[in-house]
Amino acid sequence: MTLQVPFIEFAPTVKRVLGIGDAYISAHPGGSLVTAASADSATVVVSVTRESVEQARTQLERQGLAIWNGAWAVDGSIEDELAPPFPAHVAAVAYRTSEDRPGLWVDAFEGAPSEVAVLEAMYDEFVKSGQVDPLPFEAFIEKAKVNVVILSPDEQAAFVTQKKSEPC
Repeated sequence: MTLQVPFIEFAPTVKRVLGIGDAYISAHPGGSLVTAASADSATVVVSVTRESVEQARTQLERQGLAIWNGAWAVDGSIEDELAPPFPAHVAAVAYRTSEDRPGLWVDAFEGAPSEVAVLEAMYDEFVKSGQVDPLPFEAFIEKAKVNVVILSPDEQAAFVTQKKSEPC
């Protein structure tokens, strides 16, 4: 059984429900994941916070918990439940066009791509769609004057978290 609570209530809940003083912490997209469980209980207390691991650790230690690195799970599902819905790496490529304004190509990748892999995917798409005449990859890259940016799921979550804490 998993009990999810707001971070501010995590330490008192662990003490009240589980009767223990230990918890585990790990990095989580946009912040930290904290968990606690007792060997005598099938209950795992879970909380996610925007605080960094160091900040969350300090707060929980001030509330009397001993904090260890890691995460509890009853059936391995906690991380799955709390993970971003689409843990993709997003890649964007700005490039020179024959028009007055630059082009922007965006794609998503399941794993962390290299810049070359991103550029190859863009090149292949452009050739298949007829947007560019087939020319050697290196010549295409040199002519396009590309700039590649790749955002990991954690970086994307950090952007969202920042917007939540600092409204525009």
